[in-house]
Amino acid sequence: MAAARLRLRPALVLSALCHGGAIAALASYASPSPPVPAYHSVSMVFVHPPLAKTAPSPEPVAAVQPQPKPQAIQRKAAAKPPSNPTPTAPHPVAPQTTETAEVAPQPVSLPFAAVETTTAPMPVIRDPDYLTPPVPPTYPPAARRLQIEGTVVVRALVERPGHPSQVTLWQSSGESLLDRSALEAVRGWRFRPMTHAGGTVAAWVEVPITFSMSNT
Repeated sequence: MAAARLRLRPALVLSALCHGGAIAALASYASPSPPVPAYHSVSMVFVHPPLAKTAPSPEPVAAVQPQPKPQAIQRKAAAKPPSNPTPTAPHPVAPQTTETAEVAPQPVSLPFAAVETTTAPMPVIRDPDYLTPPVPPTYPPAARRLQIEGTVVVRALVERPGHPSQVTLWQSSGESLLDRSALEAVRGWRFRPMTHAGGTVAAWVEVPITFSMSNT
């Protein structure tokens, strides 16, 4: 029994040392506790704003009435008697002599007599001759349907070749359809030119064209 206690004593001592070292190590690694902050008490005092001072009301000022200005006394200027001008003796004027230069008469140019140049009017042929038989104008279908009739007088200026250079409506039939058909027909005709002194001259030819339903 005593021998057993002797064997356990070193083990207990070793165990106590181990526990003590562990406790010391834990104590060294333990973090210190944070300091407790100190709170200060603050006292608040409410201050009322000072009242605004009211300005004293201005004292009424008596209105100053303007004093009337004395009227200016108009003084009439005394009329001065007219001063009599002293007559002055006229100065003798020396007579002036003017010399007139004699102007030689210039020859008067008489206007030349105007030469009247008149051109003889072109002759008008009312029964012309034809180089080729004239083709009769076309009776407009609308005028035929409406049975419109009339006579158109056409004038054509015939020059040397025989073709009319100008074609004009000399007398209208009263219907534009008939007038246009007659003008178109005369433009295609060939007339025999007029001869004078062995040469051909320009002349007007007058051609009456009648549109009648009895001729169709």
